[in-house]
Amino acid sequence: MIVAHHAPLTYVLSNTFDKAFLRATSFFWIGVDLFFVLSGFLITRILLETRGSKNYLRSFYGRRIVRIFPLYYVFLSVLYFVLPALGVTLSPDLIHAQPWQWLYLPNIYIAFMKWPGQNIDHLWTLGIEEQFYLVWPMIVLLTKERYLKRGIIFLLLLLPFVRAFCIGIGMSNRFIYTFTLCHMDGLLLGALISIAQRSGLIESLTSGPRSKLIQCMDWMVAGLLFALVIVYYLFLRNDQFIFNFLTWPPILECIGITFISLPLAYIVMRAVSPQPNTLQRVMSQKYLRFAGKYSYALYMLHAPIVYWAGLNFPVPSFLHNLPPAWSFLHSLYIIVIEFTLSIIAAIISWNILEKHFLKLKKYFPYKSDNPAPNGKTPVTLSAETS
Repeated sequence: MIVAHHAPLTYVLSNTFDKAFLRATSFFWIGVDLFFVLSGFLITRILLETRGSKNYLRSFYGRRIVRIFPLYYVFLSVLYFVLPALGVTLSPDLIHAQPWQWLYLPNIYIAFMKWPGQNIDHLWTLGIEEQFYLVWPMIVLLTKERYLKRGIIFLLLLLPFVRAFCIGIGMSNRFIYTFTLCHMDGLLLGALISIAQRSGLIESLTSGPRSKLIQCMDWMVAGLLFALVIVYYLFLRNDQFIFNFLTWPPILECIGITFISLPLAYIVMRAVSPQPNTLQRVMSQKYLRFAGKYSYALYMLHAPIVYWAGLNFPVPSFLHNLPPAWSFLHSLYIIVIEFTLSIIAAIISWNILEKHFLKLKKYFPYKSDNPAPNGKTPVTLSAETS
């Protein structure tokens, strides 16, 4: 979703296909909110299942470091050291943002300063993730599950008011979108799903007589998503056909992220439901599992590749000379190239860098001494997700 969202932003809109593709993908930035929900779910599940073990913090932080740090810091090293050594001139904004990037604070820089540049703008989400990883394990360790659940619900209800307060004191919409305490809805909802799964609530809701209620909810959520798409196409758009949070009115800035995260959280909840369903069958397709394996590298590397390819990748001369009715082939060519190069880079990253560091996880084993309160064995944590 994010690659598709960025794909059409670096070449001139010249035909109906361009505008249609830009319109269709301009709300795909919600992919980061889906990522937040999934991350909140997976991380909280890991923490709840392992917090009774002696190596709780050591294993969690060790495994996070070997999974996330190598590619992140290689990316920054190439950007700030290798490219300048090869004669590439970095913009003043990229240079000014450098200390914040190394400290995993890109979202804080953006919130208080500016967007540093399209090649690294996307790193703000990783800043929120890392700050969540830093604080959340201690909260889970020190809080009983029933109080943790109540606290999460309280924070979810509080977040729109936090954003309203920030707007009231004059903070920018850029701040509302990227500051950690203003964009935690997905992470908290994911954590809530993890607690619900662990307590057996999801299983009780999706089996027996209550399953009919969930089936009704499936239709309601599908209808809600359809309604959001209709509202988007008819109302929430501007002359550039872009569904941009940074142009929303204040009321939507306050509640929009919450209302976007809720159906995404429901999707994740249904994906992890113990009763088989259509969503699980769809999400188990090989091509999606392939995308999941390389998703971190794909997200990290796609932005500079997409922006470079959109501006500089050679285009066959016959595509330049197409009649207007066929000019969409030129655009389609650029988009396919952007996706292809991004996927190739992700596969290379996995094979020459990431998978070798992942072998270090053996030094940070999970030893779950904290079974689920419903008496069931906790869900097995795979190497790729943990």
